[in-house]
Amino acid sequence: MRYFVAVAETLSFRQASKQLHISQRSPSLQIMQLEGELGVVLSQSGELKSPRGGEVFLFAAREIMLRVSKHRQRHFMQIAAT
Repeated sequence: MRYFVAVAETLSFRQASKQLHISQRSPSLQIMQLEGELGVVLSQSGELKSPRGGEVFLFAAREIMLRVSKHRQRHFMQIAAT
């Protein structure tokens, strides 16, 4: 999900790879796996498409990532407080 968001935000597999400090092939493979799991085409010929399904998934992915981040922060703060 993190790879998809990075590619969607940069509109480039190459730039997303640089931003995430990973090989260029990694986001491509992960997005292909997401497409299979979701049954939705998110990219074609190495370019991210922006169909309605992709836009909806991008919004949901950002929301999930934000919630996970907030949960982790609360968890670590609780640990630090004990």
